[in-house]
Amino acid sequence: MLVLTQVGLGTTIAALFTSTTIAIVGALIFNLGMAAATLHLGKPLKAWRFFLGLKTSWLSREILAFSLVAPIPLIITIFPFLPEFPLKDLTLTAAKWSLIPLSIGAIFTSAMIYHDTRRVLWHLKTSLPNFLLTATAATTLFLSPTFFVLTIIVLLALEGSFLLPARQETWSPLRHSARLRLGPLARVTFSRYLTATLALLLAFLSPWTALPLLIISELCSRHLFFRTVQAPKMPGGLEASHHN
Repeated sequence: MLVLTQVGLGTTIAALFTSTTIAIVGALIFNLGMAAATLHLGKPLKAWRFFLGLKTSWLSREILAFSLVAPIPLIITIFPFLPEFPLKDLTLTAAKWSLIPLSIGAIFTSAMIYHDTRRVLWHLKTSLPNFLLTATAATTLFLSPTFFVLTIIVLLALEGSFLLPARQETWSPLRHSARLRLGPLARVTFSRYLTATLALLLAFLSPWTALPLLIISELCSRHLFFRTVQAPKMPGGLEASHHN
């Protein structure tokens, strides 16, 4: 869910400045992510009750945020092909102008779900930049190879910072994470860097070739995000469904 929604929104944002073809791809990727989102809800058929938890639950706020942004990729993709009708241009313009702020808001709620667990690796100061940079990478891939390269470098530097605590002598949650990345999950860590580097190089040849590698790289990153967190138990009062 995290990777596909973020890449899909980033690609759709790029389509605001490029072509309808990119908009179609962005909408497809985003909606695949939304379909995957139903799998991380314990009881999808009861998702309509999310409004009951808006005051206290970031999961409920995430559902609301993504419900608001969900129609926009479809509007941007489909409306140019529709015959003229009242308010068509106004609706399309409103969708385009609201895409970026609503996307940022939705990604923020995703990061807050994990920040709310108070697990060190999932702190907002690292998870939010990670999530936003994933979307930014998808955007810049279709707009500027140079800025895409810079985005990937920042992403990999952020990932690299998670490896530094491996040298600590005393135990800490971050040392635990770093040693998992360099030990049992070393192949995933290597795959993360390899696919990101290949995407970086191929971006100058064809963004369409680099896009699948970007997605694979970010999937590796999210795998590490979930598998290397030190979490002996759920914090009291927080529903386990936040992390499914």
